[in-house]
Amino acid sequence: MAETMLIIDDEDVVLESCRRIFSAEGVQVTCTTSPREGLRLVENSSFDVILCDWKMPGFDGMDVLAELNQRSPDSVVIMISGYPTVGRATEAMERGAMAYVPKPFTPDEIVKAVKDALKRRAI
Repeated sequence: MAETMLIIDDEDVVLESCRRIFSAEGVQVTCTTSPREGLRLVENSSFDVILCDWKMPGFDGMDVLAELNQRSPDSVVIMISGYPTVGRATEAMERGAMAYVPKPFTPDEIVKAVKDALKRRAI
């Protein structure tokens, strides 16, 4: 499992749920509701995994994904979305996301997505 994780999502309930899930896995979790703050954090810290919401007020998930990949190329980025479509999932993967997870997700689903993405990155 990852040692450090950044979660960017405008929904506090998602942030707190993911914080609990991954803290129980021994991961040091940093959360923010602001994509701008998330981008600042990746410039100043290293994260093994970044979970990023697709749709946040004033921000497009693909633009944030591109910036995350540029500023933190060694991080595994996983997009999460409450508005899942096959087209969005395909676009996210083509643009560098290692996984795309639709909301709502169970603790087992999100943990498995992170573990699988880390395995794919290691290959």
